[in-house]
Amino acid sequence: MSERRGRAHPCPSETLHVASHMRTFPPRAMAVAPANVWGQNWSAGVSGASQKYTQGIQDTTIDVVGKAIAQQAALLSGFTAAVTSGEWARRLAAVGTAGWKAAALAKAANYITGATAGLPRYNSFASQAQPFWTNAVAAIDGMPSGGKANALARVGAWYDAMQSFKQSYTP
Repeated sequence: MSERRGRAHPCPSETLHVASHMRTFPPRAMAVAPANVWGQNWSAGVSGASQKYTQGIQDTTIDVVGKAIAQQAALLSGFTAAVTSGEWARRLAAVGTAGWKAAALAKAANYITGATAGLPRYNSFASQAQPFWTNAVAAIDGMPSGGKANALARVGAWYDAMQSFKQSYTP
């Protein structure tokens, strides 16, 4: 501690502050929560903010998808810059496969939540895809097999069927 103008100062940087302006109350050290409390506070805040988050999504009147589509060039430019500068690889390497596994496993409980939430869209996809696949399988089963030319023809038939499905599919 240093003495300045008859008061004790806990650190040299505070001496600079006192010299630059007068305080109306005694200086105190600011309390900083321990690092593990930060995470606990963040988690509690996120849990409590769920309703606000949901309401914010429901109240949005902006065409967020249209805005995202309009930013394709910026997306590509930013991603290209991250890859060519080495930042993308550097950050992946910093986490590593072990870090990825740990993070993914920590979120495993969310998997069923996401699957449950996505089930209606999956069912919509399946109801549209199933007839195409059934017809493609029946057509391919009727094609000659054996040999490279027949194999390529069968693969080509499947590809054509999937391209046809892709053109008609509506999410």
